[in-house]
Amino acid sequence: MSKHLAVVTKAPELSPARQRLADAIARRQACNEAVEQVACQHQRIEAKIAAGPALRAKIDALQAEHTALIEKWMLAGEDTRHPALPHAVEIAELVAELERAVSLENGAKAALARLNEQLTGHQRDAANAIEGIKSAADAVLVETAAAMAKELETVELRAGLLRGQLMALRRHFELEQMRHRPVAEPAGAVARMIPRGPYEMAPQSIEVATNKWSDLASQLFTNVTAEMEQTR
Repeated sequence: MSKHLAVVTKAPELSPARQRLADAIARRQACNEAVEQVACQHQRIEAKIAAGPALRAKIDALQAEHTALIEKWMLAGEDTRHPALPHAVEIAELVAELERAVSLENGAKAALARLNEQLTGHQRDAANAIEGIKSAADAVLVETAAAMAKELETVELRAGLLRGQLMALRRHFELEQMRHRPVAEPAGAVARMIPRGPYEMAPQSIEVATNKWSDLASQLFTNVTAEMEQTR
């Protein structure tokens, strides 16, 4: 009988900045869930408070129908048979239900006041959690920039060494020229190879790169693993 081994895929570990971001996103989710839960309780209690007036209105409408029947009977004369009241049972049931609703109303209002305080607190926490995500995303942007800066340091060191070698070769040809050797052509070629100054991005390229940073900040709001789109 063959045995199958389950393959467990371990989630990649997050950097400190991205872990902070993940925690901030989780806090906001928890705040939103708390707001939603309290809001549902709020609606349920409001429905209970609103039940009293609705019941009163229904009872009044049914009693008005009875009043009209009795008025008609009274105007018809004493010999007329007492009219049947078709809603008597329903009115009795509604009155009993109204009594229960009234007994719950005061407690419901007190509970609603406490829920209002809780809802305000959770909404405030949710707003603070949004800023917490933005702050954590800022830290991820700085972390990303730090990796770029480290790479830049290595590149610039290498560029400095290469520039030095080219300048040394140009100096070699200058010395050869001083010895009256015909090396003007290779000397000029090497001189043209040496960059005239540090590389700077064109303004439009800087704008494009800035938009990429803004896009990354937006993605990090919901995606803790979002990465910087490479500029080519």
